[in-house]
Amino acid sequence: MRRLRSGQRGVAMLETLVAVLVFSVGVLGYLRLLEMSLRNADSAAFRQQAALLAEAMVDRLRADRDAALEGDYDLALAASPAGQGEAAAALAAWRADLAGTLPAGGGGVDCDGAAFCTVTVVWDDRRATAGREQQFFTLRARIR
Repeated sequence: MRRLRSGQRGVAMLETLVAVLVFSVGVLGYLRLLEMSLRNADSAAFRQQAALLAEAMVDRLRADRDAALEGDYDLALAASPAGQGEAAAALAAWRADLAGTLPAGGGGVDCDGAAFCTVTVVWDDRRATAGREQQFFTLRARIR
């Protein structure tokens, strides 16, 4: 009887250590899942803001159709709004909204003169996307 008991010594401690290890791995996995979920939620919020800001510019273009079709609202992504008219003021305000709402937010507008305008919003999303820093949202709308 003494032999059996001496061979069983320390088994409870080993089982406890294995249980703690399994529990720790589970908690670490849960924390990683939570972190990824928060990053993806931030990315989705940025994309939603980009869509809302692009739609706001399309509404502005529709409100001032003639100027938009003449190219007054055309603005390259890297360019600054030029001029002193209503279109330049609207573009400057829109760019300020983009910069204030999105991280490193910017945007551009391109109207083809016929009936369509393309609004592009760009922002830095490196926190949520591995390797791809800039994200783009493009909205093409008919304004006639």
